[in-house]
Amino acid sequence: MYAAYYVCGFMDYEEAMDASLENSIVLQQMYDSWEEMMDAYMLGFQFWKGDLKMTDDSPTIERYHYYTMLHSLEDNPYNMDWNMELKKSW
Repeated sequence: MYAAYYVCGFMDYEEAMDASLENSIVLQQMYDSWEEMMDAYMLGFQFWKGDLKMTDDSPTIERYHYYTMLHSLEDNPYNMDWNMELKKSW
């Protein structure tokens, strides 16, 4: 979201990066792994969409399919260490 805010001019670069860092630190404290965070995200998405039946063509299954496709790529963001030190570098 913060990237979109930056592109649209609602935040400057530093504000967007600072907010992203702050949120990333909170997520890192709330969850123990990428998988745990994504499980919680998918559950929240399922609830938000009212996707109770989880059929093959449900929005949640479709969203999970995109996650697994991305996760299967050799160079994907989920290869980064979940416990890496998050610090300002801009």
